[in-house]
Amino acid sequence: MTTDSFPRQYARTRRFSLGEPRDLRISPDHSTVFFARSKSGSDPVTCLWACDLDTGRERLIVDPSELNAKSERSDAERAVRERLRESAEGITSYDTDHGCTTAVFTVSGSVFRVDLATGELTAVEVGAGAFDPRLSPDGQRLAVVTGTTFKVVSIAAPQTPLIELSSDSADTRWGVAEFIAAEEMGRMRGHWWSPDGTQLLLARVDNSPVSEWSLSDPAQPWARHQSMKYPAAGTANATVTFHLVDLSSGALTPVAKVKPVNIGGVMVSNATLHNEDEIYRKDIRIGDTVKIERAGDVIPHVISVDKKLRPSNSQKYIFPYKCPSCGSKTIKEYNSVTKKIDAVRRCSNEGFGCEKISVEKLKHFVSKDALNIEGLGKKVIEKFWSLKLIKYPDDIFNLNFTKILELDGWGSKSVENLKNSINNSKKIKLDRFIYSLGIRHIGQENAKLISEFLKDNLNFIDLKDETKIQELSNIDGIGETQINSLKNFFKDKINLRIITSLNKIFTFEKNVIKKEGGIFHNKILMFTGKFDKISRAEAKSMVENNGGKIISNVSKKLDFLIAGEKPTPRKIKLANELKIKIL
Repeated sequence: MTTDSFPRQYARTRRFSLGEPRDLRISPDHSTVFFARSKSGSDPVTCLWACDLDTGRERLIVDPSELNAKSERSDAERAVRERLRESAEGITSYDTDHGCTTAVFTVSGSVFRVDLATGELTAVEVGAGAFDPRLSPDGQRLAVVTGTTFKVVSIAAPQTPLIELSSDSADTRWGVAEFIAAEEMGRMRGHWWSPDGTQLLLARVDNSPVSEWSLSDPAQPWARHQSMKYPAAGTANATVTFHLVDLSSGALTPVAKVKPVNIGGVMVSNATLHNEDEIYRKDIRIGDTVKIERAGDVIPHVISVDKKLRPSNSQKYIFPYKCPSCGSKTIKEYNSVTKKIDAVRRCSNEGFGCEKISVEKLKHFVSKDALNIEGLGKKVIEKFWSLKLIKYPDDIFNLNFTKILELDGWGSKSVENLKNSINNSKKIKLDRFIYSLGIRHIGQENAKLISEFLKDNLNFIDLKDETKIQELSNIDGIGETQINSLKNFFKDKINLRIITSLNKIFTFEKNVIKKEGGIFHNKILMFTGKFDKISRAEAKSMVENNGGKIISNVSKKLDFLIAGEKPTPRKIKLANELKIKIL
């Protein structure tokens, strides 16, 4: 190495560790270790390898020297390589999905995806100067920094970003670690996926407070001086803020991430922003100082912004017009009843074409008020989805229990319990079946009205004929909104396949005729709190089948408030004030 090829003041920091394995990852089944290493102590190109733990045999997966990568490294990658004292070329770092089936890495600013079993390589077109690519746990999406922009893209269609955040000034960056923070946080992390892939934690670095220094190269005193921001002792560091991006549901619900504060004895770090219109009305921006209260002593929400404390370089927040999960257009629906446009912006893909909506539909399908399948909680559904064990509701009844038995945390007893719970759910009432499908605007009450009108499951399947759906408008309580939602549901071929498949799996119970003179005849009840031995849906059905009525708010009309474990204090207090009997 000559003095001209690398400045002297940096030469002493170079790390000569060629041939040393690093960045080790182990597969979930503990059969394989993946790592980065050059082919030998004299080879400067870091490659990606796998080692079979049973045989001890190593396998070369990717040799970057064989790739035709022409783009330049980004400034961020150059800086990180210097902090790492990195002397090697090739793969600086890589990332895998949760199952260690695929990996992503950059070479010369280009992103590549590799199948870890076959070694098949695919270029991911995200733009030049790519840095620090990170896969979502299911391997379907990629978070990456390109130049001064942070992006989240779908692996299937990377040219259309699901999320795109650009720097608002020369001193700010999204998703890239700040210099000092980089030394403490693995030296190169600036964004992180949540374990379930529904959220992203992003670092936003503002270097404007950092002192700027003029540096010269002792080896080349004639060369032009370079300006560089560096936090020397006793001077200000960069301002680093962290922001959580929610990718979880069809409705895009904004959440404010705030410094933890004690409100009424509860530490609050999240506050609802309600919807897009509320953000614009109150002009809420990233970095603002806000006033928060807990609505009804339960949900924290932002009341107002202290604009006197607002940073001078703040910008208006722009709501995403593409779904962060599938890239579909986000829309605000027109409400034919209120004659207004809905405040909530939603993903236009309501079916199983949107990954996050699909997962939420599956969670709803197995929930207590629907099929009530014990052992299939939210985390289990997410896990099974990421392992491709389930994709549609009917897949639950064809689970690979042999594979589940091999997973961490699953034993023969828990697998047997899950089998029994799934089998028990096959006997179902029509109203719960309709509700379990998660059809928009068809809640428990509407599902009950429809089931009483249709009488049996075959009549429900016949709703694929639009003229049959229109007949439901004769039901008191079913309006144009519900009719249109059912039409959209039955137009989807995947939905038709699913309900036809489930119809063959389920045994449908006959609708119970309500007792005219039951023990709750002409009585109005309400539930609050948790009930261990019975679900809310079962309790509600029991009351209604015995002549009673259930309401959701405490009022003078209420006869009994049924309190379970951890009831809502506000409801108990109001019931006492109105002298309503609490059971």
